[in-house]
Amino acid sequence: MFKKKQSDFCRSIALMEKWFWTYTIGIIGTNALQAFCFSLVLALLMKDLFNAVSEHSGDLFIRAIVLAVSSLVMAIILQPIFVYMCKKAQKNIMKNIRLKAFNYMTELPVSFFEREHSGGIMSRLTNDIKIIEDIYNLYFDRIIFYIFLGIGSVILMMIFDWRLALFSLTFEGLSILTSTIIAKKIRKISDDVQSKRSKLNEKFLDIVIGFKTTKIFQLEDQIITKYQNENSGLTETEKKRDTLDALINTVGLFFYAVKTLGVIAIGIYMIINKMTDIGTLMALVNLNNNVGILSNLGNMIGKLQISLAGVRRVADLLAEEVETHNYENLIPKEKIDSMIELKGVKFCYDEKRVLDEISILAKKGESITLIGRSGCGKSTIAKLLLGFYELKDGNILIEGKSVSNYSLEELRSKIAYVPQNPYLFDGTIKDNISYGKLNSTDEEIIESAKKANAHDFIMEQEAGYNTFIGEGGANLSGGQKQRLAIARAIIKDAPILLLDEATSALDSHAEAEVQEAIEKIINEKTVLIIAHRLSTVRNADRIYVIDDGKVLQWGDHEQLIAQKGIYHKLYKTCILVNS
Repeated sequence: MFKKKQSDFCRSIALMEKWFWTYTIGIIGTNALQAFCFSLVLALLMKDLFNAVSEHSGDLFIRAIVLAVSSLVMAIILQPIFVYMCKKAQKNIMKNIRLKAFNYMTELPVSFFEREHSGGIMSRLTNDIKIIEDIYNLYFDRIIFYIFLGIGSVILMMIFDWRLALFSLTFEGLSILTSTIIAKKIRKISDDVQSKRSKLNEKFLDIVIGFKTTKIFQLEDQIITKYQNENSGLTETEKKRDTLDALINTVGLFFYAVKTLGVIAIGIYMIINKMTDIGTLMALVNLNNNVGILSNLGNMIGKLQISLAGVRRVADLLAEEVETHNYENLIPKEKIDSMIELKGVKFCYDEKRVLDEISILAKKGESITLIGRSGCGKSTIAKLLLGFYELKDGNILIEGKSVSNYSLEELRSKIAYVPQNPYLFDGTIKDNISYGKLNSTDEEIIESAKKANAHDFIMEQEAGYNTFIGEGGANLSGGQKQRLAIARAIIKDAPILLLDEATSALDSHAEAEVQEAIEKIINEKTVLIIAHRLSTVRNADRIYVIDDGKVLQWGDHEQLIAQKGIYHKLYKTCILVNS
């Protein structure tokens, strides 16, 4: 959506999308009326009223009254219309930004979430979007008002007396120039502030998600120290920004004071020498105050930089590459006996070779197991099958068709996935099972739970299938969560069941229950089991032993035992460990 080199201001405009013209007309109309009807008209009134008194002129007085009433009536009629347009657009812009960011997150590849800290992502979706709101609700509004009022005041001053106008504008120009220079420094520091806030959010999230680990290993002091360091760094950076912010205000106040006193002094001198009149001087003093608002313009631009830093971070998120395949010409699917086939697959993470010429075959209705030590490449195979990463070398075929010829939606519809640590959503047991098939009936949910060995423990819950399980399934045991994940996979009714270390984190009793659930469905699907514990693999039709990204052995259990290779050694070790 966004280009990396696009300016943050242009990005903030692009985020308005279809509400751009509604917002623009509303905010320009609102501030033009405010500047003219409630500020510039006052200078015209002061000129006529003071001159009416000094010259005893009824005509000037009547003209002033007519101007005041006319501007008031115009404001009463038009102002509500423009304010409504502006506010409506503001709310819809922010609604769309939040929705767009949320939707975009669902399209990002797995590599993004593996690369970015969840605290940093949450900061973009909360803090940064909140400060973006200030752009449309405050900063654009004030900046446009200052521009209308400042430029209008300058024009009237030049009409009334160009000499006093030039004097005032000289000091105002110096004030704006100085403020602009300081604002550039504020912009850079504001980027740093947002980055440090993101780091602070990461520390908060580490506490929330990792609280068990923190307590078990007594890491409270270390965690607190890291938080204190991040917090101190953020505070010092914010102090620098606040110091520059105060400097802008001080500079503006200094030039305003010099300018105002100068206009009054020179104006009185000109009245004494019959070079102007009292009404013109009073109008110029009022307009001088309005021109002084241009100094606030520099200050407001400086604050805008803070929010633009948020725009950059959100826009950079929306500029991330989404999950895609390099589609080839679709080819007809041939009738073929194989369900999963890897041919000479190679894969690298950041130039590090993970898979090296991997070839694996699973026929329809077969169960195959990939076994090997942690880090040997087993889970990478699962990620490639699910389309989390794009294959560069070799080929993967599902039902005889290359994965590059599938859309991601079609590819993933063919695979039901159960990871080692399944995520359960905050809601009921019924809700979590039905996520496998959103239009599932109660009968289908119960049947899937029975196949997953989950029905009995579900019925023991106070509310049965309507039991709330808490965030991440906090109210369930590890084995119960795993069986719900299997039920969710079963109800999806995909031809392939992919089990990625599905029992490795469980105790022996929970593992036995989950293993029994797997065996109930193993003949109904093509099953790919990824494991490093040999207790789960004996009954597989074919076992692939993987090490260092290569297939070292393959065959069924008896064949591999007879080969007296690495599998035999692993199996003997497993027996000794479990005896």
